[in-house]
Amino acid sequence: MIQKKCNLLLCGSLIMVGIATFPLTSANAADTQKDLALERARKTVTLLNDIYVNVVVLITKAYVEDEDSYPAGRAAKLLFKAVKKAGHPETRLIDTSGKPYSSTNVAKDPFEKEAITKLLAGAGRYEKVEINGGNRMLRAATAVPIVSPKCVICHPNYSEIEKGKPVGALVYSVPIDKDN
Repeated sequence: MIQKKCNLLLCGSLIMVGIATFPLTSANAADTQKDLALERARKTVTLLNDIYVNVVVLITKAYVEDEDSYPAGRAAKLLFKAVKKAGHPETRLIDTSGKPYSSTNVAKDPFEKEAITKLLAGAGRYEKVEINGGNRMLRAATAVPIVSPKCVICHPNYSEIEKGKPVGALVYSVPIDKDN
């Protein structure tokens, strides 16, 4: 008799816990899915940034010799365009120094302007989730510093900027979805 009461009490408690927590679990599952999609988008930014930064550094080391050399940044911008054309996330190279190499490298929107402020204040990366056409989008910007004396061969306008300080930023726009 005591065992039956305990079993009924335990069973009743489990049912109450199940009833009380089931809706919360469903809501948390949806939030967790969103968070997982955001984390995948962040990993995509990290992957792209690692590739693009290494490409620019390798091109600079291997091919930039004088002011007549083809700038690594220009090659990178062509790579960004090809990657976007293939249906992958958009990447832009923007100036943070106030002395842009090209007018196409100027911040275009509030996110890019805020990113410049954050990067110049010392952040290595700045990001924000935005809604674009009803879809979530991870906007992220990473600092592009002067890392080599060869950088100023193509960018003499950056010669006064201290090595390691950001002169530009790579700006990424990555859709946040379950397939990301």
